Amino acid sequence: MTDETTTVRPGWTSSRAVLAVTKHPLGFWIALIVVFALARLATWGYPYDSDHWIFYYVGRDWIVDGGDLYVTAWDHKPPMIFLMNGIMAALLGDNIVLHRIWLTAFAVLDCWLFALLAKRVLPGLLDRVDHAGAGGSPRIDRVVAVRLTVLAYVFFRNLSQFTDSGNNTEGYGVILVLLLVLAYLKFADTGRLRWLALAGLACGVLFWFKGNFLIFGGIIGVLLLIHGWKTRGRGWGRLILQVLVYIAPIVLVALGWFAYFAARGTFDDFWLASFGFSALYATSAWAGKVSANILLIVTTAALMVPALILFVVYLRDLKAQWRSLSYQIVGAMFLAGYVLIGLVGSFYPYYLLVTMPFTVLVMMYAMLRVSSLAKAWRVILIAGLIFTLAANYAISTRQLLNNYTGAAAVDARDKMAAAEYIDAHTEPTDRILSYDYGATFYQLADRRAPSRFISASVLLLDFRDGYGLGFNDEVIAGMEDHDVRYVMLSGVNRELYETNTQMNDYLNAHYAPVANFGDVDVLERVG
Repeated sequence: MTDETTTVRPGWTSSRAVLAVTKHPLGFWIALIVVFALARLATWGYPYDSDHWIFYYVGRDWIVDGGDLYVTAWDHKPPMIFLMNGIMAALLGDNIVLHRIWLTAFAVLDCWLFALLAKRVLPGLLDRVDHAGAGGSPRIDRVVAVRLTVLAYVFFRNLSQFTDSGNNTEGYGVILVLLLVLAYLKFADTGRLRWLALAGLACGVLFWFKGNFLIFGGIIGVLLLIHGWKTRGRGWGRLILQVLVYIAPIVLVALGWFAYFAARGTFDDFWLASFGFSALYATSAWAGKVSANILLIVTTAALMVPALILFVVYLRDLKAQWRSLSYQIVGAMFLAGYVLIGLVGSFYPYYLLVTMPFTVLVMMYAMLRVSSLAKAWRVILIAGLIFTLAANYAISTRQLLNNYTGAAAVDARDKMAAAEYIDAHTEPTDRILSYDYGATFYQLADRRAPSRFISASVLLLDFRDGYGLGFNDEVIAGMEDHDVRYVMLSGVNRELYETNTQMNDYLNAHYAPVANFGDVDVLERVG
């Protein structure tokens, strides 16, 4: 890596503005803190959103209240996200401010791990292509390159369209992806099997946040075989041992979860929620029945499209870099993340978070290499990066403003008023039905659902798309068993959920409006 006094040839990375925030440690740390705070502002001010409270409701029911995961509270995710939320509930209770401090701490950990990765891979990649000129000086200062890349990551990684409230599988998963890659690179550097075992453990835990995250572990597995094949002259036994060391923690973690749910007699519920429903969900997503909102696609494209363009620049150095393990990992992980989004069939921008380290590394490597391009292309790419930064920050800021002055603020006010009505007319042990997306209203009203299902969306998908799981029947049975007196209907999604005609007919037959708060109606049982 270039030291603090090395002279570099003129270029955009050696401009006075860039050096002011990267060359000297104090300036860099000040810039880092400012960028982190400004980028994460909208995440700290994110609406009282549903995904956060779905994971929290299920996790608290399991860890704090002693319920059976997927039996007393259900959502279609593997158990790790609920375990993390259950721990958060046990330590911090219901306080959203403390939750966001907790989630910010994980974001800081994530950024630190990325800094280690950037420091490990970027200097070597640049050494292969940024040769010294006639004066013996490289074009790019390695310290500046790493610090610029860290600043870019801290910026993009903390924008609210990628974090949501910070409480999602991708937010935890990206930490494990970074651990996976760092451990494997450490193994490649040292040959010590304990690092390979750590990589396997990271992959094993990652899988139980979301099953399709296994694609990242698969990339490492393929690289392990490729590079092990090269050393086959030292004996097949060594390669076989390495594969076993990598796979063993993945298998052991899986067996641990299998044993836990089998011992509780809830294995079928666990399997459906973790994998079965998600497979059905993917068919709906690809049919355009989940996220057809063009705004989601545009929001995701605001980063995805520039990243793919810069990936073309990244690939220009394939001939010089293809033997580099760092180049292979960054490129393969970048592609894996985008393939993952394609396989899911939905284009939620937070899906980009789990592949954000490699998106940023690809983008910044390309920007560090623009000097090798014609002047017109240099101008276009630099202007494009500036536009990308501005557009993505504007999207994040829009969410923050929406929380305080827009539709999200109105929705929160209406639901809070309805929750106060419910609180005044029921006992804490009474059950209510929030016939809306997610678990936000249950949190506001401090009441529990009449069944294990807490979001109207899974009921809609099961009924409308013919999954045949009978979720509506379970909810209706729970309504009768618990003699549910009040139902909350949100006007935002009213027309959508009315297409679940079984639930709609049941509610019309047994409930009538008793109070209205803007777009929120409270229904009371009448028969």
